[in-house]
Amino acid sequence: SFRFLRMHVNEKPEPAALGPMDRWILARAGVAVENVRAALDAYRFNDAAAEVHRFVWYELCDWYLEFSKAALYGEDDAEKAGARHALWTVYSAVARLLHPFMPFLAEELWQNLPGSEGSVVRAPYPRGADFPPADDTLAEVALLQEAIVAVRRVRAEKELSPRIPLELVSNGLDALGRYQRVLEDLAKVSVVRGEKPEACATVVVEGVEAWIPLAGVLDLGKERERLDGQ
Repeated sequence: SFRFLRMHVNEKPEPAALGPMDRWILARAGVAVENVRAALDAYRFNDAAAEVHRFVWYELCDWYLEFSKAALYGEDDAEKAGARHALWTVYSAVARLLHPFMPFLAEELWQNLPGSEGSVVRAPYPRGADFPPADDTLAEVALLQEAIVAVRRVRAEKELSPRIPLELVSNGLDALGRYQRVLEDLAKVSVVRGEKPEACATVVVEGVEAWIPLAGVLDLGKERERLDGQ
């Protein structure tokens, strides 16, 4: 993941206008920093190290790197600047968070971080206040993540190729409409407002029922045979 940063960031970025995904990862970084500091203050070093691992693996790598690709590979310079600023800020924090546990790796990352100065030993340890909260964005992205996971689960269960475009039909997921591009990039699905179709897979996203139409996408006869066999 650090190589991904170096591919797109060659120098310390200037502050830029942030998109919703950029605000999300910075807010999540702030939560992780607060959790790490609280664990260190309580001498729970294993919990502090586990929190760094959880944030880097399950939020930065699993989600934000994928979220950021649309901006970084797109044509909008403002979106690119926001993603680069968010990437640099988060990796700078990660290198400093790691130092008490993996000092040599932390120093190596710090020295290879574009625009870093001196040694990570002298860099201030991150504080939660360094990262702005984004409660509305956190809630919307949590909804988006659950929708993407639900669609991917249906694809796996129905053995559908990830290249086949799908629809997510619902009367209560209007907030997802703002993230159509992300849904298309990560799940090959578009959100449609409507009623339950006859042949569909049902999913629940944040307590809201939604449906994925399967007519024309799946051989329904073979699907019945498969389910009967199971």
